[in-house]
Amino acid sequence: MRALFGDAPGDRLPLDVYRDDFRKRDFAVDGYDLWKLERRQQFQEPEDASWRAYDEGDCARALQLIEARRDDLLQLSRLAT
Repeated sequence: MRALFGDAPGDRLPLDVYRDDFRKRDFAVDGYDLWKLERRQQFQEPEDASWRAYDEGDCARALQLIEARRDDLLQLSRLAT
């Protein structure tokens, strides 16, 4: 996956710790807080077509693919709270 933040410092969180923290913060921000991005997340999901497109440098295609899944992803995010 492309390095979005170069050498910026960050801490890797175990999945259970990340999920607990995410659930506490999800939808609790005013829409301008970029706490998630500042965490320097890096996911490797080669089974996901949008991830692959982005990894290959095709950002436009990656956005098209993720947009096609918007409704399902919104529903899934609501289940996490």
